[in-house]
Amino acid sequence: MASPGSGFWSFGSEDGSGDPENQGTARAWCQVAQKFTGGIGNKLCALLYGDSEKPAESGGSVAPRTATRKVACTCDQKPCSCPKADVNYAFLHATDLLPACDGERPTLAFLQDVMNILLQYVVKSFDRSTKVIDFHYPNELLQEYNWELADQPQNLEEILTHCQTTLKYAIKTGGAISNMYAMLVARYKMFPEVKEKGMAAVPRLIAFTSEHVCVCTLPRVTVALMIRS
Repeated sequence: MASPGSGFWSFGSEDGSGDPENQGTARAWCQVAQKFTGGIGNKLCALLYGDSEKPAESGGSVAPRTATRKVACTCDQKPCSCPKADVNYAFLHATDLLPACDGERPTLAFLQDVMNILLQYVVKSFDRSTKVIDFHYPNELLQEYNWELADQPQNLEEILTHCQTTLKYAIKTGGAISNMYAMLVARYKMFPEVKEKGMAAVPRLIAFTSEHVCVCTLPRVTVALMIRS
């Protein structure tokens, strides 16, 4: 069992037998995690090297995902080992995922779909024929999509669509993380004590940059590193 208050279960206690309030939930989470993470690395390598089918690529616009009605499971194993039943995300919300009762199948299916979207983005990022950015003026994006936060919880179908849309218009480079690494190295070179004592041990730092530096990158980097710009 995990240490008290840790909120995790160790291998060998997946059935949650030591916790009367979590019987079955721990086992479900562990098995879903094992199924989900088992083939991610192999799948990514296959996609990058062309040894497997790529995820369905989106065209010029993000098409709505096809939703089908949820088929009831007929097996008595949890999580079930029968063929993946269709899940209608349009009728499901985050509250329908684990640790909700009977949430194993929708949770596994939803995580797999999210990972497929991310893998497709990674593959496109390595494709030199892909545009660095699918540029649109802000007013064009506002006319084509609703970027406002909804007042009511959105279903899983809408969440997946938003993921696709956001990545479609995201910049496909590592510029932000590269700039952060560069500033980390510079800060450590000037003030190596920051590694052990933190920012409280160094003077107040300010980053001087060109006005042409990407306005979307610099604020995120300086906030993360607690540096003024």
